[in-house]
Amino acid sequence: MTAIATAGGGTTMDTTHNWRGGIAPAGVWRWMTVDDDLNGLKGNTFKCWIECDGMRLPIYGVEKSADHHSIVGWIPVEQGKPFVICWNRVKPSPTSKHKPRSMSAVGVVDGVQLPHERYMLVAKKFKQSKFKFKGFESNSGKSYGYRQFIFSKLETTDDESMEGLCPQELGAIRIDMWRVKGVNEDHISEDENENKEENKEDEGEDEDEEDPKKQVVHERDAKAKSAEHRIMPGEKIMRKSRQANGAYVSITKGQHTYHSYFPVLADVLRAKGIAPPPEPDASVPAGGSLNTSRTLPHQDAQEAGRTPEEVAVAEPKLEEDTDEPLLSPDSDVRQTRHLHNKPVIEETVKDEIELPIDDQIALAEAENEKIKNNIRSQKLARLKELQDERVRLKREESQFFDNTRPAKRAKFIDLTLDSE
Repeated sequence: MTAIATAGGGTTMDTTHNWRGGIAPAGVWRWMTVDDDLNGLKGNTFKCWIECDGMRLPIYGVEKSADHHSIVGWIPVEQGKPFVICWNRVKPSPTSKHKPRSMSAVGVVDGVQLPHERYMLVAKKFKQSKFKFKGFESNSGKSYGYRQFIFSKLETTDDESMEGLCPQELGAIRIDMWRVKGVNEDHISEDENENKEENKEDEGEDEDEEDPKKQVVHERDAKAKSAEHRIMPGEKIMRKSRQANGAYVSITKGQHTYHSYFPVLADVLRAKGIAPPPEPDASVPAGGSLNTSRTLPHQDAQEAGRTPEEVAVAEPKLEEDTDEPLLSPDSDVRQTRHLHNKPVIEETVKDEIELPIDDQIALAEAENEKIKNNIRSQKLARLKELQDERVRLKREESQFFDNTRPAKRAKFIDLTLDSE
């Protein structure tokens, strides 16, 4: 496997992925609720999160597999909003048993791995560089840019020819983290880079044209996967020039982990009890907008819009160590089964969101059952009150009769002696 290696020495590293003209499927992310990491998933030596509008999205309903190698969670989203996938290294505690390792990340969107031959990211040791997957890279012809990741509403169709064609991980975002055991750099010249770009020029300008069929999913597939959103390409962001100072590297990958996010409207997460209700003083705009629960990320060390330098990473192969979990066993997350498939969430319950008639009936029945349970609870509470009142009245009645009952007359025995 080849990849371009980038290291920042404390600077922010922005990386994007090739735009193929279709929709890149989503994948899985893992997160932990430790300290401020409610808004990010954290391993022993790395941390991942998703940013939208410059803020970290909170994550709810975190589940971790028994082998500590896969975590999934739910994130509240707004339709039509662009987002960025971020990660960085975190130096472990002095008591950690893990040896220093470089980490590598591969992005997966809607079940399709983003092209990694040139854009796999490698973070060396524990430098606090911030890495970003910002969008689908577009390298057609002489155009250097990328299309943003966009949270988009899932479009469905009843066309039978489309059934079974949707991605396995529809509507998910995943980042695969690898512990790198060895990195060997292999510099290439600018001319070789130029030739690779020119070979793609003929495929050219049609790459940015989307296939409309790839935007829709059959209704039964969407219902089976409980998917409501998918990741679509958005606005094209142009760069002035291609990133320079690159080098191909071959990576000996070690133990890996999977981090998965499943985007759902915030109101739906609250309705299902996955996300907490909004704070009373926080205003929530209409249309499923997020409240101010998102937190600002760490300030980037680099000015916005500036393309960072890429530095070749080369390090000696480290000696083997035992395959320890990349997540600490005492992480504050719930232990669950192995996560082979995407968790299932029920259909949207907001009135203004269109639902199939069967789902509307199911929701209505659930509401009726909830009302019946409330009435039953109220009746039981009232019955207990009546029973307590009955006991009290009996006690008072008993005391009343005890007070009004005539006292028994004492019998007197005359013990005086008759006088002689």
